[in-house]
Amino acid sequence: MTDEELTELRAQAESAAALTAELAAARESAAQELRAAVVAGRPDLPAELIVGGTADELRASVVAAEAVVSSIREATLEDVRGLAAGKPPMGFRPPVPVGDRGTGRVPPEGVTGAARIRWALENEGGK
Repeated sequence: MTDEELTELRAQAESAAALTAELAAARESAAQELRAAVVAGRPDLPAELIVGGTADELRASVVAAEAVVSSIREATLEDVRGLAAGKPPMGFRPPVPVGDRGTGRVPPEGVTGAARIRWALENEGGK
């Protein structure tokens, strides 16, 4: 092989390497743009779960993310269904009308504040 042929082959190899690097950069850029489009189109899925460098990898991660979100929704729904219907939170007692504790006695009209408290104490809370 002559020096001229060897130089030509080296130039072609360098050109091929540069094209390969350019192609890899274009693929990565396209994958990032595709991921951004998928994330924007699926706001119901956490962006952290959508990963991949190719369309197939992104598609697989979307399917996996849908499964995760679906299972979390179902578990949450089951938790909500498991709550006792109509059961008030702990420590809650329905309000009892002031002065009406089963006796029918109520403070005089217009008695408020400290005077109402005094009336309740003097009348044993309306009992």
